[in-house]
Amino acid sequence: MRKDFPRGSEWRKWDLHIHTPDSALNNQFTSWDSYLAKLEEDHGIAVIGATDYASISGYKRLRKEQNENGRIQNIFCIIPNIEFRVTPHTHTNKGVNLHIIINPDDPEHIDRIDEALNRLTFGSRGQQYSCNEQGLIRLGKAVGDFDSDEKAFREGANQFKPGIDTIRTWYEKESWLKRNSFIAVANSNKDGASGYNQDGGLRAVRLEFYDISRAIFSANPKDRTFFLGQGPLTEAQIIKEYGGLKPCIHGSDAHDESLLFKPAKNRFCWIKADPTFEGLKQTLYEPKERVHIGESVPDIRDSHRIIKSIRVLGAEKWFDSSPIPLNSGQVSIIGGKGSGKTALLDMLAYGASAWDKTVGESFIKKAERELRGAKVLLEWAGGENSEIEIDAKFQINDQPQVRYLSQKFVESLCSDDIEGHRLAAEIESVVFDYLDETDKQGFSSFEELRAQKIEELKNRELSVQREIEDLNKKIKVNFDLVNSRSKLSAERIELERELKGLLAQKPKFETEAEKKIEEAIRENRSSQAELNSKITVAKKQKDSVTRLKMKVDGFSQQLEELRSAISWEIQENNLDIDAENIIPKFPKKCDEEFDAEERRVLRRLELLLSDDPAAHPEGQRPLSAMNKELKELEEKLSSDQTKRKKYTTFQKRQANIYKSIKDIDEKLASISKIKDTVLPELVANRKERFRSYFSLISMEQDILYSLYQPLSHYLSTSSTEKKSLSFYIQWHADLKQWAEDGENLIDRTKKGPYRGSGDLLEKAEELLSFPLQKGDFEEYYRALQCFLETFKNDEVGILDQLRKGVSLDGFLNWLYSLKHLTLSYGIKYNGVELENLSPGTKGIVLLILYLEMDKDDCRPILIDQPEENLDNESVYHILTEYFRRAKMRRQIIVVTHNPNLVVNTDSEQVITASFQRNPKSGPRIVYNSGSLENSSPGSNGIRETVCEILEGGATAFYKRELRYNSV
Repeated sequence: MRKDFPRGSEWRKWDLHIHTPDSALNNQFTSWDSYLAKLEEDHGIAVIGATDYASISGYKRLRKEQNENGRIQNIFCIIPNIEFRVTPHTHTNKGVNLHIIINPDDPEHIDRIDEALNRLTFGSRGQQYSCNEQGLIRLGKAVGDFDSDEKAFREGANQFKPGIDTIRTWYEKESWLKRNSFIAVANSNKDGASGYNQDGGLRAVRLEFYDISRAIFSANPKDRTFFLGQGPLTEAQIIKEYGGLKPCIHGSDAHDESLLFKPAKNRFCWIKADPTFEGLKQTLYEPKERVHIGESVPDIRDSHRIIKSIRVLGAEKWFDSSPIPLNSGQVSIIGGKGSGKTALLDMLAYGASAWDKTVGESFIKKAERELRGAKVLLEWAGGENSEIEIDAKFQINDQPQVRYLSQKFVESLCSDDIEGHRLAAEIESVVFDYLDETDKQGFSSFEELRAQKIEELKNRELSVQREIEDLNKKIKVNFDLVNSRSKLSAERIELERELKGLLAQKPKFETEAEKKIEEAIRENRSSQAELNSKITVAKKQKDSVTRLKMKVDGFSQQLEELRSAISWEIQENNLDIDAENIIPKFPKKCDEEFDAEERRVLRRLELLLSDDPAAHPEGQRPLSAMNKELKELEEKLSSDQTKRKKYTTFQKRQANIYKSIKDIDEKLASISKIKDTVLPELVANRKERFRSYFSLISMEQDILYSLYQPLSHYLSTSSTEKKSLSFYIQWHADLKQWAEDGENLIDRTKKGPYRGSGDLLEKAEELLSFPLQKGDFEEYYRALQCFLETFKNDEVGILDQLRKGVSLDGFLNWLYSLKHLTLSYGIKYNGVELENLSPGTKGIVLLILYLEMDKDDCRPILIDQPEENLDNESVYHILTEYFRRAKMRRQIIVVTHNPNLVVNTDSEQVITASFQRNPKSGPRIVYNSGSLENSSPGSNGIRETVCEILEGGATAFYKRELRYNSV
C-alpha cells in the first residue's frame, strides 16, 4: 500500500490565507518563535497557504523550518500564496486582493517564483520597479524618506499596485508559473472584485478579475451559491460570463498569533483531497463537492454504515494480512483481467454477510480449498469490528450489512429475467422502503401491503364477473324463449286446426237424459280443472317457501361469516365501531314468518287434497268425490260401450287441447313481456355490472397510485436526469388472448365475418384498444356493441356461426368477459417499459434504483462492473451523476473497467489490483490505493495507473477538468 494517503481523498481543514512575520503590511506578529509555536499547536489544520504581499519571504522561512529544523511537522503541506493589491481601486479606494497560489512540488519552485517576480514591474513617475526586495525598497524610497531599508520595503510593498492588465500580461508570459499555479480573487465589496459597482463603468474590469481567476477567496454563502450557478444565474450562464464555475476557498487572514486558524464566524475551509497542491487543484475541477466552508465537516453519513478497512487473515497465498483502508465515499477498484478486482469485492461481501453462495463462479468458490479457515475482518467507522470465518458450508449471518450487486445478481435481474418481473419486484421493494412506517401498517413487503389493500376489490371483481355470467345465462334462457315465439304460434295454429277437426267428430247424444249427463260431465271436468289448478298453485307455494327459506339460511350464514370477519378486523385494529350497527341481519321473526307461511300452505294443500267434504268451501267437493261422480256419469252416458269410450277419449283430448292452447297463450303473453321488459332489464343490469367492474378497477388504480405516490412524486419533481425514470399506471387489455378465446368458439367453415385467422384480433384492436387504454366505460361499451354488431348479417345469425356445442351464453360470457382487463403499472425508462428494455438498459435502471431511489438504505453498496453492455459515452452521460449523488449518502465500492466511472464520478479512492500466479514472495494479489490527485509522472501514481489500465482514462481526466470551464 502507498505510505502517503492510501485512503484517498478525505475531508481536512485547510487555512489557505495566513500571513507570516515577514508580511510587509499590517504585521502584528510578535516574533518568529512565537509564530512557529502557535503553528505547532493542535488546531487540526492540514495545509496552510503561507501568504505575503508581493513576496514569498515568509514561505521560504517556513519551508526551511519544516524541512531542515524539524518544526511544524503537524502541517502536511505549506503552499506559497502571493498576495497583490491590484488596481483600479474599488469604490472604497482600495486595491483588489488577488492571490497567486503556487505548487511547491517542483524542487526548483522557489527559484522559479523569484525569477517570475523579478519580471513583474510597477511603473511610477517614469521608473520601473521589479517585484523583489531591492525593487520594493527602491519604490519605497522613491515615494518617501525612510531611515531604514525595512521601512522602505514595507512602503514599497504598499505602493506596489499593478493594474489588472499588467498582472494578466505578465502571468500569461510566465509559462512555468502559469502551469504551476492558479489565481484566486477576493470578492469583498471593499477590497475584492465586488467592490466595483455591477452597473457602473468598471463592470468590464470586474469581469476581467473573474476571468483571470480560477477560485474566489470568500466565506460568504451567497458567493458560493452564485459562483456554482445555483443562484440567479445558471451553471451555463456562469461558465459563459465568468469563464467557469469557481470554488470558494477561505482562510483566517491572520496578521497576529491570536487570530491564526480562527476565521470569522468559524467558517473553516474544508477540502476533500490529499493535503497537496494537486489535491487543492481538485477544487477547481469539482467546485461543488470538493470544498466546503463551515464549522464542521459536511459528511452526514452514518459512520456505523461505513467500512473503514478490510483485513484477510489466514490466506497469505492470496492476500497480504495488512488492513486495506477504505474511503467513506466512492472506492473504485481497477486492474487488468484476472487481477483480483472482484476477489476483493467478494471478500468484502462475505465479511458483511452479503455474499451469495449460490453463485458458482465466484472467487471464493474457485479458491475454496486455500481460503477455508481464513478470516475476514471488517473495521467499521463507527468503532465496531466484525469477523467471519470462511468454512466449507459458507455459513454467514442472515442480516447483510451491505448491498452486493454481483454480476450474477445483475444478470439474473437484467438478462435472465426477460419479462422484467424480478426487476419489478426489486423496484417494489424500494417503493415499500419509501413509504412512511405508519403507511406500511406492519406488513413486511410491498406485495403483502398491496394484496391487503386490494383484496376486497379483487373479490368484488370476481363476484361481478360471476354476476355477469349469471345474467348471461338468464339472457340466454329468455332469448331462447323469445325465439320460440314463432314455433309456439305455429303449434297453436296446429292445435286450433286439430280442435276444429276434433269438434267435427264429437259424438252426438240424442236423448235429453244423455244431454244432461254430458253437461254434468263437462261441469265435473271444469270443477276438477279448477281444483287441480289450486292444488298446483299450493304445491308451487310450498316449494317456493322451501327455496326462500334455504336462500335466507344461506345468506344468513354468509352474513354471519361477514360479521365474524368484520368483528375480527375491528378488534385487531382497535376501532371504535359496533359491528352490530353496521352489519345487516334478518329479524328473529323471519323464521317465524317462513314457518307460519309453510304451515298455512301445507294446511291449504291438505284441505285441497282432503276427501272430507267439510274441508272444502261451500259449493266445492273433494277431488275423489268428483272422480267418482265422473266415473258414474260416464257409465250412465250410453249403453253403447263403444260410443261411451269414444266420448271419453274425445273429452280428454278436447281438455288437453284447450289446456295446451291456454298454456301457449300464457307463454306468448309472457314472451311479449320478456321481450319488452325482462330482456331489456337483464341487458341493462349486465351493463351496470360491467360499469361497476370499471369502477372497481378505477378504485384499484387509486389505491395503487396512493401506494406508489411517494416514488411517483419523487420522480415527477426530480431533476432532468432523474426524469428519465417515470412511474405509470394504465389500463391494459390482453386482446390477443381474448381474440384467441373468441376464435375457439367460432366455426370458421361457416359463413361469417371472422373466418380468417387473426381477423377477430384485428377488428378488436381497431374498435376496442383506444377506449380500453382510456379506461372510459361508456366509450368502451359502445365500442363493444359495435363489435357485437359485426357478427350480425342477413344471411347468418350469431348462433349459426358458433361451433357445435357452443351455446349463446358461452358466446356472451366470452364477449362480456373481464378477465383480460387489468391494470398495468410499473417503471418506465425514457418512456419504455421494463420488459422491453435491453439487458444493458435494465442494468442502468437497476443502478438508478439503488443509487438514486433507495434513499432509506444507507448501507455500503458493492457493485461489480456496472458498465456491462454500455459504451463510455453512455456511462458518462447517464450513470456518472447517479454515482456522484449516491456517494453523498452511502459508501460505494465498485469494480469497473470504465474510466468515466472512476474519474468523472470523482472517486475518492482508487484501488489498483495486480496478480502474480507464482510470486517469489508475498501474496498473489497485491492492492495499492490512493486518490485521483495522486500523480507521479513517470512512475506509478494513481492517475498514471488509471490512464494505463483503463482505455480512455486520459480522455476521462480531460473531460473532468474542462467540465465546469469555458476552455
